[in-house]
Amino acid sequence: MTTHVFIIDRNTFNYHLEYMFAGTGAKDYSIDFNNVETSDLNSTRENLLLAMMADSQRARVGDYVIFYL
Repeated sequence: MTTHVFIIDRNTFNYHLEYMFAGTGAKDYSIDFNNVETSDLNSTRENLLLAMMADSQRARVGDYVIFYL
């Protein structure tokens, strides 16, 4: 069993609890490799988004989640 820590703020805390959802917080950047093979984002932003997606895939049923405010 693993513990995952999500750093959130006061604006999103209630949404995380109400919808039992943990997001990346990168709302200003998007990438969709299902429809387009390339991206207009610079490599640093692209790597950041891909790393956040990869990190989210580590969560498993039964893991603990901590929201750090």
